[in-house]
Amino acid sequence: MKNLLFIVVLFVISSTSLYSQNLFFIGENTYQTTDFFDFYLKGSSFSSELKIAIGKDNDKGLIILTKQVGHFEDNKISGDLLIYLDDASIIKCFDKGIRDKVNNEATTVYFLTSQEVEKLKQVNINSIRYSLSSYSRTDAKLVENVDRDSFVGSKIERINIPSKVKILFDN
Repeated sequence: MKNLLFIVVLFVISSTSLYSQNLFFIGENTYQTTDFFDFYLKGSSFSSELKIAIGKDNDKGLIILTKQVGHFEDNKISGDLLIYLDDASIIKCFDKGIRDKVNNEATTVYFLTSQEVEKLKQVNINSIRYSLSSYSRTDAKLVENVDRDSFVGSKIERINIPSKVKILFDN
């Protein structure tokens, strides 16, 4: 009876621990991540253009970008990524070709150095410039992390990304 109780308690503890972690899978690898955050096209406050999450690979990081694309479209996020920070510095991430499309959602992963992760613990992301490719056409997009109005008129506050990155990497 004691063994059964111990197993049940262990299962409950491990289940709640797993539930509280955000996990991202790419190939055969699994990474802990922050929640996905909505970034909006410059000048647009109602439709999310891009979702981003920060992932953890030991002391290095990942930035994961996802975008809804059409069913028959060959859209993909590609090319180098520019992350503009509030202190006017820029993080440039190079395209390593790590991308996928599942359920009409294009996903691309970029790597961050440990120094860039440390920077993201201190300084918030202002905006991100990325490229969306489809067939032979590539369009540059600039999305922002800004306060915005919701459909019902209430304010949605800017995302405090440094606090999320600290929680992910310091735990």
